[in-house]
Amino acid sequence: MEKSKNRKDILEISKAWDEAKKQTITLYRREIDEDIQLFEEIQKDEKFVAFTNYFDENDTIAFQILNDLSESWAIYTNYRKSHKDRVKLIRRNFWEQYLVNEQSNPNSKYFIKIGSLHAGKKDLSFGNYDIGALTEELAQLNNSKSLNICIKVGYYDGDDEYKKMLMPFTNFAQLEQWTIIDLSSIQSEIKSGKLSIIGIKNYNEVAKTLDNYDLIIIPPNDYDPTPNYTSQ
Repeated sequence: MEKSKNRKDILEISKAWDEAKKQTITLYRREIDEDIQLFEEIQKDEKFVAFTNYFDENDTIAFQILNDLSESWAIYTNYRKSHKDRVKLIRRNFWEQYLVNEQSNPNSKYFIKIGSLHAGKKDLSFGNYDIGALTEELAQLNNSKSLNICIKVGYYDGDDEYKKMLMPFTNFAQLEQWTIIDLSSIQSEIKSGKLSIIGIKNYNEVAKTLDNYDLIIIPPNDYDPTPNYTSQ
């Protein structure tokens, strides 16, 4: 934010940000033990509000970031009843950037990293037309192709029911290696009649995965990371 760096009150802003950040970390820690609406608590916190009050419409970049944060937090606060709003926001943000980029760089290739719930090329996430379906349709309209990739966890400590949901593809996971499963080849075998998945265990989950993704990537086993930062 170059404009903000040149402000005479930059030291005051930095101090206000330090205070807001400390309070935000405190609220995150509090949420671990208490049932609080985290993002609502952040937005109404006095120190966070004091920091945001340093910016107005004249600080276009900072003001836009704060507005975007506010919108995102409102959606996540009400995520149980506002999945539709989340999907609309994701689509809108992509579409706006896509239109701007296509003006100067027509027929570009796009890399979109997003949760697999939103990334399926045919599936509707809880009945909503999501970003994966949008990009698949857009690729077809442009006589191009969309490559949809799902990353699955191969090793998981805990809930056995969750492990069952991850199968059967995760049975191919390697402890020390990355695994890539070419789903498009499996789809081709099914369409040609050389392969059938009718009657297999977890049929619905397998069929849904095959319909929505071209590749599955399974990372090797991982361990608890060592943080590369400290929080006060």
